[in-house]
Amino acid sequence: MIHLMGQKEEIRRVERMIHEMGFGSCGLVWRTLLGACGACGDLRVAEVAAAKVIELEGNDEFVDVLLSNIYASHGKWGDVSLIRGFMRKRGLRKEAGCSWIEVENVVNIT
Repeated sequence: MIHLMGQKEEIRRVERMIHEMGFGSCGLVWRTLLGACGACGDLRVAEVAAAKVIELEGNDEFVDVLLSNIYASHGKWGDVSLIRGFMRKRGLRKEAGCSWIEVENVVNIT
């Protein structure tokens, strides 16, 4: 539900719904909201969701990379640099993406 509402850019409504339904202490819900913020670019809610994920589950590269990408989409390069610096200090790296397709029982990886 969170992902679908995020695609419709109803992020602030989702944030209210999380609190009203009593899911405020569920890290997975906040991670999902953070991902939806990444899709629609809502910086204010992304910062709230990132803080909740860190509070509930600790900090990891998912939060840092997503928040960094949202800051970059808003041209907040100082914040991007700060987050990437924290990641380097903690030895965290964004894993490179990988895609594959199967054609006639042969898997091609790119």
